[in-house]
Amino acid sequence: MTREFASVSSKCVKRVLATALSVGIAIVAPATASGAVNVTFKTWKVTTKNGKQHDVPKKGTFTRCGRKVVKLTATYDFTGATKGKAYREIWSLDDTDIVDSTVHWEHASGTAHVFLTKNGDPLDDGKFKLRLRQDAKGIGSNFITIRAKPPGGC
Repeated sequence: MTREFASVSSKCVKRVLATALSVGIAIVAPATASGAVNVTFKTWKVTTKNGKQHDVPKKGTFTRCGRKVVKLTATYDFTGATKGKAYREIWSLDDTDIVDSTVHWEHASGTAHVFLTKNGDPLDDGKFKLRLRQDAKGIGSNFITIRAKPPGGC
């Protein structure tokens, strides 16, 4: 299952503007668990305008060198969630929140694939961070940086 969200402020608004950012989540491999939620970020993928996907290490940097980035995908494993309980996915760019979505756990444990797009338009360069919060507490975060070119050029 995939849900898409667009945000023009701190509220979650479904597909309000064509230029707004979109976020999606797909959860697979359900199982049962109990206790505190544990989140482990696994991978980041950057998709460029030509459709190619590029693996980027957690907390790593993707250098565009002229390519346009149109999608970021973060994958994380989770355990100890309560099915149906709300949590927040907060995307930021250079420490400014750009999307804040409230979603609900569909399973007690599994793998989530979360993506950020700008409806096909290129994403800006900078540090993109994904934070997960539940009950006003951080339960996980990770980031990648997109830059135009290295200091010495491409």
